[in-house]
Amino acid sequence: MKFEISVAKRYLGLKKTGNLISVIGIFLGVSCLIISLSVLNGFGNLVKDMFLDFDSHIRVTTNNVAGMENWKEIEKKIRGIEGVAGVSPFILGKGMLTSEYGERGTFIKGIDIKKIEEVNKIRENIVYSSEHYLEDKSKRDGVLPGIILARMLADNLFLGLGDTVMVMGSRTKGGIYSMPEIMKFRVEGYFSIKLTQYDNYALISLSDAQRLFLFGENVSGLEIKSVNQNYIDRTAVNIRKSLSENFIVKTWYDLHKTLFSSMKIERLAANIVLSLIILVAAFNIISSLIMLVMEKKREIGILKSMGATSRKIMNIFVLEGGIIASIGIITGTLVGFILCWLQVEYRYFPLPTDTYVIDYLPVDIRLMDIISVFFIAVLICFFSTLYPAWKAAQLNPVEAIRYE
Repeated sequence: MKFEISVAKRYLGLKKTGNLISVIGIFLGVSCLIISLSVLNGFGNLVKDMFLDFDSHIRVTTNNVAGMENWKEIEKKIRGIEGVAGVSPFILGKGMLTSEYGERGTFIKGIDIKKIEEVNKIRENIVYSSEHYLEDKSKRDGVLPGIILARMLADNLFLGLGDTVMVMGSRTKGGIYSMPEIMKFRVEGYFSIKLTQYDNYALISLSDAQRLFLFGENVSGLEIKSVNQNYIDRTAVNIRKSLSENFIVKTWYDLHKTLFSSMKIERLAANIVLSLIILVAAFNIISSLIMLVMEKKREIGILKSMGATSRKIMNIFVLEGGIIASIGIITGTLVGFILCWLQVEYRYFPLPTDTYVIDYLPVDIRLMDIISVFFIAVLICFFSTLYPAWKAAQLNPVEAIRYE
């Protein structure tokens, strides 16, 4: 291969417009693809973290309208399943909040404040509240049970800390609506989640929710956290195997399938569009090598007449294209990685806070993405060198030097 390498180096000229354009095209395609994948990963992680502020990795519910019976036994069983990090019961229902300034339909979620932090970060997002904000106070004379409102919901109803709000719960039993239960609550605090779909939620204690929705000792279901976010599906499968068919097991992807599906489509579209840059650069390599073959026709004829085989001639032009592609791929990979790393460390690219929920561009660098982009670019560029190299190898030495 020393002969082919030495000849390929002599033919290489980055000052040539075609070769330079090819290098720049591959460089831009590879670097932009790495950056876009890292940014999409960052936004994906951001959305998942926002959901985890309120939701859990896995949710187990039942087909029973009256809720989940014997849920404490089921909770104990689930805690023993491989991959489960935490379990917390919940009740979720619709209700009506009424204050002196108006009324609004809302989702009311009953939680066990002592267990909820096992499955999500809602406690970290509760502000302006006392230490015992969701304890069961209904048994204390003259003390109203507490309620935590989404900040937007509280603003819409002009509710402040310590205000009293009437809550009317609704629930079906056997498909027929029973008389709604009406309870008074004291506003103990607010929570703020960056996802707008939770702006219409209110939190109360699990025992208060059982009374409000006439659940007795039952609950709507169990929220579960997986030990590893990468193995949520596997954990969900283990839970399904352990429970009967009467239980419904859904991951957070199932609960928000539309959003995550659209994010996957956006990721795929970005990959395709940016891969076209590499493809265009590959065509530049093809045209540059074909022009080089035409330019070096005499030299190719002389080399073949001196004993160079068609295979050696083909190797020369494959190496020629490989050198051009390698420069673009390696520099593109390094620049893409360095720019992403700088954004992670120093956040040099800010975002306007009046438009976005964060003030910086989120980036998540994944080694497999970089490796995938690198090898895809190598394959595209390698195949782009084959046709010009084959054309050079097919030259007849007599025809090549006849008129020289």
